[in-house]
Amino acid sequence: MRTAITDEAMKKTTWKQSESISKIAWRNTFFELSDSAAAIINLKGMVILVNPAFEQLYGWTLVEIEGKYLPNVPDKLKKDFDEMIGNSLSWEKVIEQQTLRMKKDGTVIPVEFIMSPVYGESGKIKALLIVTKDLTELLEFKMLVEMQNEMIEVGEKLLLDITKNISEAFCLYDLKQRKPLFISPLLEERWEINIDEIYREPLNILKKFQDKDREMFLEFFIDSSPGAREMEFEIKGELYETPRWLRIEITPIVDERGVVARHISVFKDITELKEKTNQIKQLDKLGAVGQLAAGIAHEIRNPLTSVKGFVQLLAEETNSKYSQIITSEIERIEFIMNEFLVLAKPQQEMKLKNGNINDIVKDVISFMNPEALLHNVEICMDFNEAPQVYCESKQIKQVIINMIKNAIEAMPIGGTIHIRTATLPNGYATIEINDEGIGIAKERLKRLREPFYSNKEKGTGLGVMICYKIIEDHGGTIQFTSKEGQGTKVQIFLPPATASPKNKNTNNK
Repeated sequence: MRTAITDEAMKKTTWKQSESISKIAWRNTFFELSDSAAAIINLKGMVILVNPAFEQLYGWTLVEIEGKYLPNVPDKLKKDFDEMIGNSLSWEKVIEQQTLRMKKDGTVIPVEFIMSPVYGESGKIKALLIVTKDLTELLEFKMLVEMQNEMIEVGEKLLLDITKNISEAFCLYDLKQRKPLFISPLLEERWEINIDEIYREPLNILKKFQDKDREMFLEFFIDSSPGAREMEFEIKGELYETPRWLRIEITPIVDERGVVARHISVFKDITELKEKTNQIKQLDKLGAVGQLAAGIAHEIRNPLTSVKGFVQLLAEETNSKYSQIITSEIERIEFIMNEFLVLAKPQQEMKLKNGNINDIVKDVISFMNPEALLHNVEICMDFNEAPQVYCESKQIKQVIINMIKNAIEAMPIGGTIHIRTATLPNGYATIEINDEGIGIAKERLKRLREPFYSNKEKGTGLGVMICYKIIEDHGGTIQFTSKEGQGTKVQIFLPPATASPKNKNTNNK
């Protein structure tokens, strides 16, 4: 059996032979046994001997090329090849490089090229040994690896792009190691959850949950039961004042034994969904209050007017000290009835027309300024250019009066109310009312729209709810921002007259 000789052994071997190189002697060496293509040439580049591996790789036999210039050197590289022969003779050392060689059929292949001097008995260089190794498969393999790496890189980038541009965040969690293997960057960008901290210590995520939910979340997240599950949690954050809600859906991943080893959790922000659900509940309550108001108006208003009239007559006849109290309480009932009627009043009955927000606010301030001064409150105004709005000015005034009254009541020892009007980039008109009062607790902010909810001794809990309804009927919104001890800011947003559907319908008529 032939024993394969490595290229390294051939490279380092110093060839010693007689002046007349014996082909028989060469053939008796490992020259013919090498797996690499090898040729011996004279100092002018003419072929003396080639081994079977050369004949197999390049296609020429020794009979065809003996005594001829080495044929596997492409024409364009013959000059470089001659220079290498000269360098090898001058430097008397092995030359290595990667280059190209040509087969008999004209195919050009990449090779690893080694040229080594062959010395005679006199110690002079008598020939050159050239060994080439086909690199085609190696380069193809390298190209394949590079392509695979590129595909992996593209795939990873695509995955990263996907996770960045969808509204859900993902987490791959290993239940055995109790640590996350992958966390979407969105988790940090949207919910301020530091990913690096979670990788270092997974329990750090508990800091983002309410105290009452931490133990429940931990049990929910590390549960290794096979079924899919989901749960909703309220989370903390510094960038937002309103509560944020997460829905977490977990899908288990089982190993070859059917045991849950990992799971994929999907984090989805459902804050808007929660808000819409609450708005629907408020609308249901509003509808119920409206129906109640209609019934009360029909059944009570007329008898109440009669009672009030008779009480006034009785007061004139008896001059009783209790008559004024009775009349005052009846007027309070009438006031509550009027608030109910606002809730029951159909939207289409409003008489809408174009109005200037600045003029409306100025009228309200003129009306409310004396009451503000009585409570040691100063009203500061900052009017900017605001668009015309399509509105019923009396109702908008009612909203602003209500907000200013609330601001005055929130400053029992006095203070300043700042009122500002402006136009937003989207064209909407905005009215901002800021006070320096006691503020509103976060729990109360959530319930401002609820009917009959009030912290005032004689409050009906309908004032803010009516304001919400009036502004919504005008196509706008109200936002409350407050911190206890730091005052409250109310922002009223109204669409410009040109954007109002009601206005367009009127114009079309």
